[in-house]
Amino acid sequence: MNRAPNRKPSKLARNTNDPKTQSLEPRTAQAKQKDFSLFEWCGQTLNREDWDFTQCPELELGWCLDYERSREIVRWRNDARDWKLKYGVRKPPRGVTILGWLDELLPCFPDTPWLLIPDRNRVLAQFNHKSYFGILGETNPEHLKDDNGVFCSMATRGGVSNFAFKIVWAWPNAHLVRAFKEWLQDRRNELIEAGINGVGERPARPSRGKARDVLKKIGARRLMQAYGIDDACRITRDALGGTPLYSLEHSAWWRAKSAADTFLETHCG
Repeated sequence: MNRAPNRKPSKLARNTNDPKTQSLEPRTAQAKQKDFSLFEWCGQTLNREDWDFTQCPELELGWCLDYERSREIVRWRNDARDWKLKYGVRKPPRGVTILGWLDELLPCFPDTPWLLIPDRNRVLAQFNHKSYFGILGETNPEHLKDDNGVFCSMATRGGVSNFAFKIVWAWPNAHLVRAFKEWLQDRRNELIEAGINGVGERPARPSRGKARDVLKKIGARRLMQAYGIDDACRITRDALGGTPLYSLEHSAWWRAKSAADTFLETHCG
């Protein structure tokens, strides 16, 4: 009777019982779908910066919300964990993308809240996310200045604006197109925040006021899962000078959590 040869296992074979190597196995389609579920904070110890965003600078609110929203997505937490298990806490090399603009903050993500990331790292992450820096720049030519020498870049009549650009032609067309799309969205946001009419629909990113409100609800969600409502009331009341994050009525906390879940589930892709 012929038997298959008794081969030794390859040195490259992974130990399927090792949790570290298990985490690096390709995920099935079902597992990837589950990765879009929301992270549960039960049993976690929270820093104040995990739930209190009142000290977030006004100009960083959009970035803070994007970052904290990403901390709630299981898939992105898993991607960061897999990278660190394989390569350590260093950032991905140029040309390798793991979490998009969050790659600059990969050593901190997802364990460190936005407000505890060093200022320099936060600034670098925001700067590097705008790929049009160094590719596309606005100029202030003399013929676009008024009689007082003020550059007339934004006309408020009819939703029409005048801009002039300098373009680094060494970059491929695809990079230039992407750069212009990012520049366009930034300028549209500025026009909308300035209250100028006729500049298109409001972008998907929440306004600064709404961003702060959503962050507050995300904080409530984390507190409820980590400590329960009664302890969350006590912790936030002590930290905030006698006033809890939400009222002592449980219904207010549940409404906040429900709103946070709805937002996160809508923006988890």
